[in-house]
Amino acid sequence: MKFARCFFILFLLTACAGRAGPDSGALRAPEYDKYGITNLNVGDVQIVNSYVPPYHAPNVEHELYLPPYVAVRDWAQSRFRAVGTDGVAKIEILDASIIKHDLPVRGGFGGWFGDQINAEYRLHIKVRTEVISPEYENLPFAEVEVTRTIQTTDNTTLAQRDAQLHDMVSSALDELNKLMTQSLHDKLSDIAH
Repeated sequence: MKFARCFFILFLLTACAGRAGPDSGALRAPEYDKYGITNLNVGDVQIVNSYVPPYHAPNVEHELYLPPYVAVRDWAQSRFRAVGTDGVAKIEILDASIIKHDLPVRGGFGGWFGDQINAEYRLHIKVRTEVISPEYENLPFAEVEVTRTIQTTDNTTLAQRDAQLHDMVSSALDELNKLMTQSLHDKLSDIAH
């Protein structure tokens, strides 16, 4: 009986330790201030989230602590300021999805040894900055895309998967910022300062 109680307590402790997620600070939002501020010579900046998550498989972005569409919206709100009098800069989130693809795993004796990659997650972000103003006949715009892919193994816990996806979103945001900065310089230099 004592052995059974000890075994049960050991089982509970092991289960609790295995379920412990990453430290609460590990999944916090990025420091958006690090991206700086871009002043746009327009009267207003509008952030438009045109991406609507489907909220079902194979999409998983809605399950994250920081979904990419929220991270991109917060980045845009922090990054762009209207400093002019005329026109509108529309920052449009066209895509901010993460799609999960289940991968085949080996069965039988060969599948017993080693960790097997069982899923791939693909992040795609597409953002367009467009200036709407009577001064322009053809609306100038800057558009960038970022993709990232990670793979998980059959022994990856949900907490580990979420931490990997969170890191993927954060690194994609860094690249998005870099690419948008370059695109604004190349295509909207008379508006963006």
